[in-house]
Amino acid sequence: MKYKVKNIADKINLEPFYIFAKNLSSIRTLEPDLSTNPEVIKITKNYYNEHNNCNYIAFADQKDVKHLPWDEFNSVFNLEKKSFCFINQPPGMFTNPHYDSFIGYCQKNKIDDQKASKVERYVVFLDNWKWGQSFCFPDHTFTNWRKGDVLTWPYLTWHSTANAGLENRLIITVTGVKSG
Repeated sequence: MKYKVKNIADKINLEPFYIFAKNLSSIRTLEPDLSTNPEVIKITKNYYNEHNNCNYIAFADQKDVKHLPWDEFNSVFNLEKKSFCFINQPPGMFTNPHYDSFIGYCQKNKIDDQKASKVERYVVFLDNWKWGQSFCFPDHTFTNWRKGDVLTWPYLTWHSTANAGLENRLIITVTGVKSG
């Protein structure tokens, strides 16, 4: 598995997104986009719960926050049916090992589940890496990101995150179908 990283800090002013994410309270309940894979369900049930798992953390997207300049992302991501999600992961929280199946995204956007492999997700880091924060893959742990770094990986790649540090980890996910 090979993930990819690029930086967009020189293309988009991320400051308004950072300020909003830093002060983000739960605007609405996150609807889980979790796998129906029995192995993922078993791992989640055996090791993760509402006290240590971040599947239900502070969440907002462009429908909740209309005043942010969402169109700036058009110059960077060549995607149709873009969906954005703020994630503010507090210290001591984890996301369990899983892979993105995009079930919820496909349903919301009326995309046949058989075309889920055409969906792409990008993680945009809204501030610099802090000690204790990690983004984990089976063969590598990604740390030391810079504000504006964008992380992506192939469909159905196992991953998890941890915040064993002292400050919240702030990201936006950008999900969509590749244009063209």
